[in-house]
Amino acid sequence: GLAADADDLAKFYSQAFGMSETRRRVDTPAFKEIVLNSGSTPELAKKATSTPIVIATRRANEPKAGGMAALIVEVPDMDKAIERATKAGAKLMRPPAKSPEGLSYAFLTDPDGNQFELLLKQ
Repeated sequence: GLAADADDLAKFYSQAFGMSETRRRVDTPAFKEIVLNSGSTPELAKKATSTPIVIATRRANEPKAGGMAALIVEVPDMDKAIERATKAGAKLMRPPAKSPEGLSYAFLTDPDGNQFELLLKQ
């Protein structure tokens, strides 16, 4: 995801989805790239086999995400995931719905305005 303030957005994803920072590929005043993965501590997140996410500084002239979600997060419980994310600062855009294939999903925006999708684990 891209953010005006990468530190703030990394904090949001940590709180909303139980993720922790595993490393910073770049950490300068002008540009940050923060890697997060599932795990309540950095040690657990570094050992996680799940795919990490990267939060990077959005430059002033870069647009926010368009019609597609910038990030899709698979969750075991949709209601709890929405509650946790909104408590951390997300806004619900589209409440949970089912696709024609039977997938349950919801769309939210993070505190920086990036759209993300919650997808219920099958």
